[in-house]
Amino acid sequence: MGTPLADFARSVAAAYRDLPGFTATETIRGSGCEVKARVRFARPERLAVDYSTYEDPIAGLDEALTAAREFTGEELIGMTIVYDGRLTWIHDPKANVAIRKPWRSVFEPLPGIDAVGEIGFLEWLTRGFLLRDAGEGEVDGRKARLVGLKPKRPYRSQLLTSVSFPIRRATVAFDQETLFPLRIAFSPGHGSALFPLIGPNGEITIEYTDVRLGAPDPETFRFSPTEETRVFLEEPLDREDPTGRLPFPLSIEPLSEAGFRLIEGGTAAVDEKNGKGY
Repeated sequence: MGTPLADFARSVAAAYRDLPGFTATETIRGSGCEVKARVRFARPERLAVDYSTYEDPIAGLDEALTAAREFTGEELIGMTIVYDGRLTWIHDPKANVAIRKPWRSVFEPLPGIDAVGEIGFLEWLTRGFLLRDAGEGEVDGRKARLVGLKPKRPYRSQLLTSVSFPIRRATVAFDQETLFPLRIAFSPGHGSALFPLIGPNGEITIEYTDVRLGAPDPETFRFSPTEETRVFLEEPLDREDPTGRLPFPLSIEPLSEAGFRLIEGGTAAVDEKNGKGY
């Protein structure tokens, strides 16, 4: 007789809490989207991503209509993306250009959902979900136990923090030996940004293959541009002092007098060497 589901779920949550990091090839598929990357994660929030495939028809349409995408999927392939828990470095080796962003920015393919290298939901496995034993299976040659998940409620408040569950249901295939989630298939919730894009019957599948458990080399999450690298630093603009971080003088009074007002957010990209702002 196998391990009872409740005990198995507690073991999975405990294994996640004890996991210092992992390296794996992650593939995200759904509604015409296919994104593949080698991801390396280390606690508490460090992540390195190298995309090898990035086919996203929604992003492609957005780029064709608005030309507002920072990078196309084709451009992301071959770039090095490193998040050290505070800053993100994006390096294009072909052009030898690096961009530093003041937050996590790994160009997630799923609107409103962090999916790249993200398995933090396991922390909530025994508290936030109703669980169902879905049998056994095999993923990438590994024996897996299948568990069905359904959020107990879509939103949960804990006074100073809140957690939302943007799915209706999911099925997770856990490696029977390591308890790592090898495959995650889920249907977005009605209120999620992803729902209108894939429809009521749509499903997203995330698979992890060639998994190596353990923290990657710390150097993986460090990026030091060379003297030849052209570096751009993105900085958030303060609404109270929006020109304070710009490398050139700018008066916003004429804009205010003309009836324009500041929006809530924005960034400035500054060329580190010549002081130009964009």
